[in-house]
Amino acid sequence: AMKRERSNSLPNLAVDGGDMVQRMRQALRRRGLGEVDTVFDDGYVQSIMNRTKNGKQRTFEYSLDKLEASLRWRREYGAAEVTYQDVAQSLAPQHMIWHGFDSLGRPILYVKPSKMDLSTYNTENYLKAHVYLLERGISMIPKGETTFVLVADASGLGNKHTDLKLMRQLAHIATLAYPDRLGV
Repeated sequence: AMKRERSNSLPNLAVDGGDMVQRMRQALRRRGLGEVDTVFDDGYVQSIMNRTKNGKQRTFEYSLDKLEASLRWRREYGAAEVTYQDVAQSLAPQHMIWHGFDSLGRPILYVKPSKMDLSTYNTENYLKAHVYLLERGISMIPKGETTFVLVADASGLGNKHTDLKLMRQLAHIATLAYPDRLGV
């Protein structure tokens, strides 16, 4: 379970940033997650630690648990191994595409769900397509930024485009495996 209360014995994460990032990396390596050094850049690790939870700065342990859950999910799912060939059929309608960057340099994912019919899709392939797109988008995030932008065009959206179970699965993946990646 993730700890949500601030411990007075922990350093202020916002002040001791660089040292805390290295401490976080060491803690994740001790938990058997050496891929932290290739998956998360320092800016992202720092951003996870600097965010707030219920109006209070996240604790080191909460941030550690959040990053660990992400790395474990990515490993178990094989997120880094998903290729375009694996998801080409799911992406064929062009209903989700990376296109351009916002004024902060963050990549923009355009989504138009009305371009597809969920009743004709294999759920696992659809989820895999989202993982592929998230991995691709994260690789486009410039140094100094940690998030991407999502623009959804809901015009023409109807019942054949809506699957609440699938939407819950997508939200679960986004929050567990890719925490704090969606920009505001």
